[in-house]
Amino acid sequence: CEAGRCGSCTATCTNGEIWMAYNEILLDEEVAEGRILCCQSYPINGDAVIEIK
Repeated sequence: CEAGRCGSCTATCTNGEIWMAYNEILLDEEVAEGRILCCQSYPINGDAVIEIK
């Protein structure tokens, strides 16, 4: 959807910091564990490593 609404692009940030511009699908607990939406995510302060399953 490229809009942060469907969850088909979820991944986990394993290293670095990510800022998500929009999130309508992930729970606060999931975000705290590093889950992100790739379509809405941007690295903060350099590179970030993500794991896509």
